[in-house]
Amino acid sequence: MRSRLSPDELGIFYRQLAVMLRSGVALPEAVTALSAEKELPRIKKRVGRIKKDMAAGCSFTECLTGQRDLFNPALAKILALDHNAQTADILIRFAEIEERSSEIGNTPKTLLKSLLFYPSIVLCIVITITFLMLIFVIPVFEEMFASMGGGLPAPTQLVFDISMMITGNSLNPILLLIIIIALLISAKFFFYWAAGKIPTFRALLEKIAVAEFAEYFSLMIAAGLPFKESLAGSADSVKNPCFAARLKKKYRQGSGYP
Repeated sequence: MRSRLSPDELGIFYRQLAVMLRSGVALPEAVTALSAEKELPRIKKRVGRIKKDMAAGCSFTECLTGQRDLFNPALAKILALDHNAQTADILIRFAEIEERSSEIGNTPKTLLKSLLFYPSIVLCIVITITFLMLIFVIPVFEEMFASMGGGLPAPTQLVFDISMMITGNSLNPILLLIIIIALLISAKFFFYWAAGKIPTFRALLEKIAVAEFAEYFSLMIAAGLPFKESLAGSADSVKNPCFAARLKKKYRQGSGYP
């Protein structure tokens, strides 16, 4: 799984595009020209994919939407319009948004890391201890109770059954560990949801999400996109998946904002 681009990388990339647009270079040529950029290897790799897709016959708009971590939905929709001097100004605004989030260190991802670092460590320790007990400790107790005879309470029997299922096949512990790791990697929505259940964290996360939405929406309107398309594009661009889901739901219902 490839790592996401940092706000600093995106800020530099958007500023480079803006400079080239102001020099009279067309946007598709400006984007593909940056595939030779050596200072930003991860940007170079993604732009190289755009260049390859365009050579294969994909439209420029399709290429932009296919690189979501390079062009979020709001920016991709703006760049799909006719390009003019205002496009360079909008790219500078997007660069400023990324640079500001880097300076104050309050991107939702960074915020969640800082807020949930210690709870995550505790959770990992608890999962590890539970996993080890099911493999090494519970079977010992199971043999002891079996030698004593008699029935066991349902919760105790359930724990023994889970332990038996894990230890019954040497591959089961490995498969379970892989599943746990996969769930943790793809748990972005869960972490935002969990943080949102804590009043202080919820207020902070929602302030960031509202600010993101407002900035993206104002930029899309300024670029000349229709009101409804701007709403949808801004909702898609918000980094908080829980807040974005609520925005999309309200948008579909036509009943206002969350």
